[in-house]
Amino acid sequence: MATGTVDDGSAWVDPRLPLRRAPFTALCLVALLVTTASLSGAAPPAARRVLVHVSTNVHNMSSQPLRALLESAFWLDSPWLVAPMTGLLLAVMAPVERRFGTSRTLLVFAAGHVGATAATVAVIADGVASGWLPRSLAHAVDVGPSYGLAAVAGLLAARLPGRRAPLAAALLIAVLGVAAAASADFTDAGHLVAALLGLAAACVLPRGDDARRGGAQSLGSGSTAASGRARAASPPCGC
Repeated sequence: MATGTVDDGSAWVDPRLPLRRAPFTALCLVALLVTTASLSGAAPPAARRVLVHVSTNVHNMSSQPLRALLESAFWLDSPWLVAPMTGLLLAVMAPVERRFGTSRTLLVFAAGHVGATAATVAVIADGVASGWLPRSLAHAVDVGPSYGLAAVAGLLAARLPGRRAPLAAALLIAVLGVAAAASADFTDAGHLVAALLGLAAACVLPRGDDARRGGAQSLGSGSTAASGRARAASPPCGC
């Protein structure tokens, strides 16, 4: 007798091979390890000069925005961030890349990285020009993939199976919103902007490809029931 299979969320997780079918995630992880190792033996002033050079600060975004955007995503300003960032890459970006494919994951990551950076840099540039922010912020250290990861996390939350999607999306926005409101750091506001971009991406990405990657294919008489249950797991934006 023919049977149908429905996405129960298991396609998101592969504990045996966390980087299986996730080349972009693997590339990010290797790049972060290499760049962090390259700074490990450098004197603090030299390391800071390198980080300022690759940062998406006001100065670099005004003079060489494309270089700054590309380079800044693959550096960390502290070796202590390697472990938590590795965990986030494996827990957030790798399953999304397996589910949606490398090109779509890269697109969402780039949208969050570029969009949140542009928003925060615009505010900082205005503040520096108007005098209500110190001029030193124009040359601040601002590196890391966290904006891109926040966008990918928004997509992940919105496309979780069943009723978990709206709950996860609401929790993500609530946590990042509280952090942005409680902190004077523009980076926290950028994380919120990036996560909202990721949620918006969930309304744009086609669900048919999502279901095909997640294994929501049905055979024979089980196809109708499977497609009905797959449609029920719609993103919280109502798309």
